[in-house]
Amino acid sequence: MEYHHTLVHLLALFAFITLAHGSRPRLEDAAPRIVEHPSDLIVSKGEPATLNCKAEGRPTPMVEWYKDGERVETDREDPRSHRMLLPSGSLFFLRIVHGRRSKPDEGLYVCVARNYLGEAVSRNASLEVAMPQISWQLALKIHPPPSFLASNTSSYLLPSLIPNILPNILPSLRTGL
Repeated sequence: MEYHHTLVHLLALFAFITLAHGSRPRLEDAAPRIVEHPSDLIVSKGEPATLNCKAEGRPTPMVEWYKDGERVETDREDPRSHRMLLPSGSLFFLRIVHGRRSKPDEGLYVCVARNYLGEAVSRNASLEVAMPQISWQLALKIHPPPSFLASNTSSYLLPSLIPNILPNILPSLRTGL
């Protein structure tokens, strides 16, 4: 019986220590802090991109990303997602998705690092999709400058304007005005 009594006391002491230890932070534990903030990005449609974020803390913080205030779904929630949460905490885009009606990747992003001691929020970073720009040299190769027509009055007409003004000129020529 004495052995049983001692065992009960030891179990009670163990439970007390476990509860007391679990209810307050250990000295070596630390709240999360962001040590690498994301930067603004301008990326072409269909290209890969990375928004960097690195957090420190103990225990190691879990990192989540938010776009325009909404949580970003990554490959951890959906294996078919084109967004991956890297072990460092960075958000990697396999390809930037951007359409006329849907712009799911363009927006304002923040990363949030959390552990049981709290959370840290990064600075905002914008991700913009670059619109392709054609240089003048390339545009001239694709669409050479129009050739001009010379009339007997030595004035020049652009070919693109001729269809628009012919209907107005022809009736005048018939009536002599």
